[in-house]
Amino acid sequence: MFLLVWLSLFAATPTVENGVQPEGKPWRIHFEETLRIDQEEVVDEALWTGPAQVVQTDTKGNLYVMDQRESRLIMFDAKGKFVRQIGRRGEGPGEFLALVHFQIFADDSAYVFENQGAVTRVTAYDPGFEYKWRKQIQMPVFPRHGIFSPDKKWMATTVTRIDNQRSKEITKYLLVSCDFEKPEFTIGKELLHWESMSLDNTRLNDSNHWAEFLGERFYGLSKGFNAFAVFDTQGRAYTAKADAYQITRLDSNLEPELTFGRKYKPIPMGQTQIDALVLPIRESILQILPANLQEVISINVVKRATELAGFPKAQFPIAGLRLIDDQTLLVIHGADPASRENRGDLFDTKGHYRGSFTMQNNALMSMVFRNGIATTVETDGDDNNSIVRYRMVIDRPGTM
Repeated sequence: MFLLVWLSLFAATPTVENGVQPEGKPWRIHFEETLRIDQEEVVDEALWTGPAQVVQTDTKGNLYVMDQRESRLIMFDAKGKFVRQIGRRGEGPGEFLALVHFQIFADDSAYVFENQGAVTRVTAYDPGFEYKWRKQIQMPVFPRHGIFSPDKKWMATTVTRIDNQRSKEITKYLLVSCDFEKPEFTIGKELLHWESMSLDNTRLNDSNHWAEFLGERFYGLSKGFNAFAVFDTQGRAYTAKADAYQITRLDSNLEPELTFGRKYKPIPMGQTQIDALVLPIRESILQILPANLQEVISINVVKRATELAGFPKAQFPIAGLRLIDDQTLLVIHGADPASRENRGDLFDTKGHYRGSFTMQNNALMSMVFRNGIATTVETDGDDNNSIVRYRMVIDRPGTM
């Protein structure tokens, strides 16, 4: 059943903050809801467990959602009917152990990214999710998450390595050139570098050690040690750090060619927002720990870790970057913990600010764009999750 709701009145009206006016007449973005798949109403085979952070679509309008806990992808057709699951827990071809991300490209081919400890691997699929190959990424550092450029030549990734002499875990955010045929992976640019204590394998049963370890991890988040990158169809990369409203566009050789941003009114940071940042880290750790150790990392351990981290009272300016079909850049801000609203700012290809809009239920954080369609996973106040598809129109007075 199609749901038709125009959101332009309450969710897409441009806003002005700190006296910052858009360049020229403000753009207005309209979202018409055309499909909603509620997590609690799907057939048993299609029930994904936990929140779904990654959703993708193909050229036929099929929808795919990542079920990390069950090590599979779930496919729905364009009308929201369950079609099949892709993959399952295991080590064979097309099976997964530690799903992190997946990405469908313009030709409907796909990459699935896995990371478990020191092992990072990518599974490639032909259109229709026909298994093609699976290869391990061999680097001096361990990639934890990967976003690929449309031509598959670049990967934006968070990597870590352990300095055993200093008992430190070194984390970097990198742009890496990748050639899976050779295979060869070369660091092209470093966007971020920070260090924290490493995990002592002799104290894995010690909850105090886990609190200290996670506390230093969360300290990095509390200081804005996070970065973002997206690639456009011309081979350029838009990059930003969480703690400053400044976007840098790099050319195809990763040389800076444009820097822009705007003033920003911070959103208060409450416990709800802190939980939204740190609980996924706990989940990712539980994914790779044996069952006998999972109870050590309790919610109380996580709470103690957040206290050690000392989170600020306001969110950082940037929580994500996305590119819309015509290469309009969307800068995403974290959701307000009380209203669950996300705000997004629109910038044209010249770096001009063109307007802002808000959406409910943290919709922007997982939103993807394809052929005028926006697809996302929304989470309401009761933590119910829904895959939602919108037909999207941007009114752009004037030219870019």
